[in-house]
Amino acid sequence: RYMEGGMLRQWGRAVLPAASESYSSVAVTFPLAFATTCYAVGVITLEAATTGGRVAAPMVTGISTTGATLGADTNNPTINKTIAVSWWAEGDYLNTGM
Repeated sequence: RYMEGGMLRQWGRAVLPAASESYSSVAVTFPLAFATTCYAVGVITLEAATTGGRVAAPMVTGISTTGATLGADTNNPTINKTIAVSWWAEGDYLNTGM
């Protein structure tokens, strides 16, 4: 969604894979690259993300103008199921010098 002042908001869904450790991640590519800066990315789980009786905490571990790395940690030995997440990102679509 294009917003006033040259800002762009994008969103999507992703699936974090099951992992043999307490952390899982996936790289997502934004539908449109931001012109110069991605200012913020957020992520939430779309389901009860329990593995071994623990809830997975979603997180963003890397941001660029073209994508982000989304992750989840259970502080548990393994993430034994996939975890569906929803993400959003905001940045500039015009080189406004903000």
